[in-house]
Amino acid sequence: MNDPDRRRLWETGSWRLLSAKPGWCSRMEFSADGRILACVGAEPAIVHLLDGETLDELATLTPAESYTTTDLAFSPDGALLAQITNRAGVVHLWDLRRIRAQLATMGLDWNTPPYAPPEAKSPPLLVTIHADAENQ
Repeated sequence: MNDPDRRRLWETGSWRLLSAKPGWCSRMEFSADGRILACVGAEPAIVHLLDGETLDELATLTPAESYTTTDLAFSPDGALLAQITNRAGVVHLWDLRRIRAQLATMGLDWNTPPYAPPEAKSPPLLVTIHADAENQ
């Protein structure tokens, strides 16, 4: 019954099992509204975006540089996802608003309300930040 290779979502308070799917997460983070769960599984550089209620996979984010993910963080509106890596000073910043816009043109966008329009010019789909601590 206790299968370690399953993702489980439990309702707090009652601890009722809401969903269970194959796979596991070594790192995870919910968006502020709980609609999206960012999860890193067996491949430590790849982020899986899961539906926050069903655990169905919505998208897979694969950066060009395969550093191990050490943490994940959503912006308050959920439209940006920071993927912090084990490489000093390297953070991948995913613009989920723009990714969803591209997916929508292919009929592949996930079924959640769209993000609010950006207040300023959007960054690229993925920004990789290399900060050299020695030269600062």
